[in-house]
Amino acid sequence: YTKFDKPHAETSETVSITLQHAALSMFVTSFTTAAAFYANYVSNITAIRCFGVYAGTAILVNYLLMVTWLPAVVVLHERYLLNIFTCFKGPQQRPYNKKSCWNVMCQKVQELLFAVSEASRIFFEKVLPCIVIKFRYVWVFGFLAITIGGAYIVCVNPKMKLPSLELSEFQVFRSSHPFERYDAEYKKLFIFERVHHGEELHMPITIVWGISPEDNGDPLNPKSKGKLKLDSSFNIASPASQQWILNFCQKLKNQTFY
Repeated sequence: YTKFDKPHAETSETVSITLQHAALSMFVTSFTTAAAFYANYVSNITAIRCFGVYAGTAILVNYLLMVTWLPAVVVLHERYLLNIFTCFKGPQQRPYNKKSCWNVMCQKVQELLFAVSEASRIFFEKVLPCIVIKFRYVWVFGFLAITIGGAYIVCVNPKMKLPSLELSEFQVFRSSHPFERYDAEYKKLFIFERVHHGEELHMPITIVWGISPEDNGDPLNPKSKGKLKLDSSFNIASPASQQWILNFCQKLKNQTFY
């Protein structure tokens, strides 16, 4: 619904009829989009959960503003603000010759904008519906072909694989893909992953004394690992050090992972 249907109708009437036709469609599209974002709440990643809640809420709030605040502002703008601005306009004076080019340019720009607006209105009101209706069989078979292609990719090649005993994670790509190689191959090489899956294994722990906790490598060079620096104040032969190591080992044996 546009002003071209009823040129002399008031803005409030135009906005009311527009909302009657478009409010429900806008709600359906906003609700489905928000529901898709809210579905991210089931993820185990906190950042994705927060993003889903934020995006879904933002879409619903945007819908509320579009059907309440924006129509009210449009009606108030035409009813009050335009009259206020016209009061401050003085009598039009005859422009000087040096400004005639500027006036002609502004007029040309306005005509161009009006032509673009008319072209877009004609396209969306007449051309686009005609394309959709005339080529309806092309659209149907085209999207059907896309659906068949997607089903082939999911079910045949590379084929999505459901979780199994061998691979507990949901597989999207083939096992040789870099994104899947950790779950398919490398995970078994890490003891903490094997313990997490119920294997009775003990993780080896290496404890080092006499080394100063200092990182002297180049932070801008990933290949620079630095050098070990011995702690000159450490003496393992002293009675105090022996007693501390004995107490530490006794506490270590009392832990559940020992």
